[in-house]
Amino acid sequence: PNHNLIAFKTLLHHQPPKYQYLLLYYTIIIMKMQLALHFLAVAMNAAIVVSCPIVGTNRDPPNDAIHQGIVGATTTTNLRHRRLAPLSKEDIDAIVNHRRRALGETECLTEATYDGIADDLQDVSDALPDNQARGHFFGGILRLAAHDFMDFDISNVTDPMGMDGCIDFDHQANAGLPEDIWCEGCDLRTIFESNYASIMSRADFWVAAANAAILITSGGDLDLKDTFAFGRVDADICVDSATRLPQDTSCTFVEDVFLNRMNVSWTDAVALIGAHTLGRGSVNFSGHEGIWVDDVDRTAVFDKRFYEEMLRRAWIPRNLDDNGLPQDWTWGNNNNGNPRFMLNTDMCLLFDIETERSPDNAVFPCCSRNDLLLGNGNNQCDRNVDGFNAPDGFENVVCNSYATGDTRTAASDAIRLFSGIREDGSFTNTGNAI
Repeated sequence: PNHNLIAFKTLLHHQPPKYQYLLLYYTIIIMKMQLALHFLAVAMNAAIVVSCPIVGTNRDPPNDAIHQGIVGATTTTNLRHRRLAPLSKEDIDAIVNHRRRALGETECLTEATYDGIADDLQDVSDALPDNQARGHFFGGILRLAAHDFMDFDISNVTDPMGMDGCIDFDHQANAGLPEDIWCEGCDLRTIFESNYASIMSRADFWVAAANAAILITSGGDLDLKDTFAFGRVDADICVDSATRLPQDTSCTFVEDVFLNRMNVSWTDAVALIGAHTLGRGSVNFSGHEGIWVDDVDRTAVFDKRFYEEMLRRAWIPRNLDDNGLPQDWTWGNNNNGNPRFMLNTDMCLLFDIETERSPDNAVFPCCSRNDLLLGNGNNQCDRNVDGFNAPDGFENVVCNSYATGDTRTAASDAIRLFSGIREDGSFTNTGNAI
């Protein structure tokens, strides 16, 4: 926005010359972040641009040898409960028929077709009951696109994978996607198969839908249409694609997936992980329960709040005992019945918590901030942590930043940059202004 540009120019004018260069440098990084968020530039090297997109013939989940004998998500013995009910037949038919009339007989992707996807998703959003459902719907779309491109391996000449419209829907890493987002009868898949399957590939549609989700939930601030390219070819089989996805336990997996295989920077990786600002985790799927931001309504807003929350709160580990739930992090403050959480792969972007990697500097378990108090005056770090006893409380067990010279300082620098944090600890305007 113009007022942010004016503010930046004013800020730049009043800085000493040595800082003006740094501000200009970080401006370039900010623009790079916005490009990274479109889920396109990081893994689309293999996209083939043609006059009309190439469409695969088999739109079923993979049915390769690795899945033979595995109980599918649709069987009664392995049924995972849905969190997002589809629209009524009347509502979804109205959306589909309206777009069908608007598209006419076209068989090629046009700008109007691309815009139609955003219009359709907006119509679905308007028909959903609340922001929790909207956050789940849009967050699921981003996760669908991300889980398709995060299997990209630039060094694998024979099978690089990437954005190919193929996901191992039976793998636990993708739990929730075949139940709520891309099931038979799910709103997104119904929209695609009714009006877009003859125009564009499934892979192209997932990217366009992710772009549309960002556009809608950012209030129109992040329009990625000019970055969109079509022509991705759908794959019918993607053996072991889910094993290439990052596990949620450490930044070792983030580094392996994003930097080593996808060949992007720590700044790009942090930008992409910022998509956690939408939606929520569910104990029924990933085992992680809660939201990444400070209230349910904000789970339907795509902005920089995810980065702010990492810095605003006193985060402590949870599920350190053998309770069957994966270890993650939660607020030291009262969650009011709606748990806030961060994954290890979120927290390790800012704090050195992997003791095996850096035994001389890393601290775990720990509390991210020891300067925040509860309403009763107690330190937020002093809450009990399952499976761990800190004799003196976590007030004196504070997470360390990365040591000077550690390559991961690029990730923590990106968190601070994207959050818009000022020297006094306050933050720039809400939304996407940095």
